[in-house]
Amino acid sequence: MLRSSIIVLITYILFIPVTLAFGEVRTEDQWISIRVYNRMRKDDVSFKNANLAWGKFYSGSKSNEISAAEVDKIVVGPDATKSADSCGRSGALSGTQGSLDLYDGTTRICSLNWDCPWGSSINNFQVSNYVPQKSDYSVAVATWNRGPGAIGNVDITVAKLG
Repeated sequence: MLRSSIIVLITYILFIPVTLAFGEVRTEDQWISIRVYNRMRKDDVSFKNANLAWGKFYSGSKSNEISAAEVDKIVVGPDATKSADSCGRSGALSGTQGSLDLYDGTTRICSLNWDCPWGSSINNFQVSNYVPQKSDYSVAVATWNRGPGAIGNVDITVAKLG
């Protein structure tokens, strides 16, 4: 009981100066929009294994939360663009941190990982499980905001080689 009271007190003490200095804490301002453009002529790109350590997924408005299972249903047809969007939770002192995989049918093209922490000046976005020299796919990531603030839009172009 004492330990939980101390944690609540410490959180309160840390939270009050931030609120007084900056006004309302808006952790939803830490966001990412992963916009995938499918340059393949015939095949779809599917989002799978969406996962969040922090934050929430949303569709359209940040107040329209969706589940990771809904993100996993996103399919990008040939010559089309679709996005997976995530932000921090309102009132929680965190940003967004997560991952998802891009698939062509049952073949994993790559994994996408991000960390957009609240209160930090450094963001991170990485493509993993992808070796360009050995892959049948090209995955090109445009520039994105490394910090401070939101990662923002991350434009990714996927093409099949050969």
